[in-house]
Amino acid sequence: MGAAHTMKCLNNLVTALTLTATAEGLAIGTHCGLDPAVMNEVLNESTGNSWITRTHIHQRVLRRSGSYTAMQASMVPMHAAPSVLN
Repeated sequence: MGAAHTMKCLNNLVTALTLTATAEGLAIGTHCGLDPAVMNEVLNESTGNSWITRTHIHQRVLRRSGSYTAMQASMVPMHAAPSVLN
């Protein structure tokens, strides 16, 4: 496996973990009575800022468009992870 393929797999892994952590944080906050849209705005203005909070959370979660789910996203790099780590 070349360096570019390895880097792509690692990037996908980081993205999936970021999406998963963000979704969990939003779920916990929502359970505690916080507004998920406001939480995402705060994340975007703080150290929780990421490509996920700037794009996917707004487009796919808050607007509920598309069929993309956090579970689907978290599974994207997993098939490649073992070959990268070996």
